[in-house]
Amino acid sequence: MFRSWLKLKDCQKIEIPNDIENLIEDIYDAEKVFADLTEIENLIWRETLKVYEKDCEQEKEEAKNRYIKHPHYSGHLGRLLGEPKEEDAPEIHPAHQATTRLVEPTVNIVCLWEKDGKIYTDESFTEIISLVQKPYQALTKKLLYNSLTISSKSVVFELLKEEVPTGWKQSSLLMRHRVLKFRTDRKCEMFGYQFHLDENLGLRITKIQEEK
Repeated sequence: MFRSWLKLKDCQKIEIPNDIENLIEDIYDAEKVFADLTEIENLIWRETLKVYEKDCEQEKEEAKNRYIKHPHYSGHLGRLLGEPKEEDAPEIHPAHQATTRLVEPTVNIVCLWEKDGKIYTDESFTEIISLVQKPYQALTKKLLYNSLTISSKSVVFELLKEEVPTGWKQSSLLMRHRVLKFRTDRKCEMFGYQFHLDENLGLRITKIQEEK
């Protein structure tokens, strides 16, 4: 981000997409980016470089913990079985996840609608579904079209605690998805937050203010 700022701070105009490739190349060219830094900019660069190098070392250690041995690994069998890794399971401790990228926790949710105690796939309330039965192929596709990923730290861990619907546990495509049930006003409330499906802004998550 600091490199990008140094490159962009004096730009009067950027032409997209023509300028993008050269901008990226210049930002990764240390000689160009750091050619004429002020004293303050030099200080910021040195401090951020320390943080960057520390993060790199931590990520190398993380990579060692995540590493899955080669199928022809010739070491002791206990090294393979002692620390089992599970793929695509954000709800378990990071040490036991076979992650391929170091990213913040996320949760996949499916947006459904609730009316008079019944669950619907759409806000027109035309198709009732059961969350207990395994969804057939066409329904699975429709549910995935209603899905999105949430990364907001304010709600992601609470959502991960929610149970996956019984029927979805039998589906390889839906077995990690949780449910948000919206009313006719396209809103729902869970654990102190309001989820609102906005036509222009997408899913909005706001904390419910307590009445004094």
